[in-house]
Amino acid sequence: MILIPVEDVQKFTPTIAGRPRKSVPRWRMSPENNRLIATVIRVQMRPHCQEAFEEKLETIKQEDRFLFPGTISRFIRRSEAHPERIEISLVWRSTAAPSEEDRQGQLYALQQELDKVLDWSTAEYDHGPILMHA
Repeated sequence: MILIPVEDVQKFTPTIAGRPRKSVPRWRMSPENNRLIATVIRVQMRPHCQEAFEEKLETIKQEDRFLFPGTISRFIRRSEAHPERIEISLVWRSTAAPSEEDRQGQLYALQQELDKVLDWSTAEYDHGPILMHA
């Protein structure tokens, strides 16, 4: 049995994972047969739903839901200039991306999950190739 004083537990702060970069990544262009493709959705949060939205995100994270197979990165961010605006960014590798039908189905399921906190009638969708990346 190991005993730790309560004060020490309360003072504990975890360290940030990873190590500092030693160099800045260089720009790259993907080969034609293995392009990166971005999907960006901008949508308004429903009024007074900030807390409920954050709870939904925490649940999605804890349950490992909406992983969007074929993506190499996924971001959900809030605008600093317009805090009611949410941006969902998904980056797909063309060689692993699902069919258009499957991708739309996955996005629809996410929309259904967040329907009470995001106003999908305000959504703007954009999809296209990434020309250069780091």
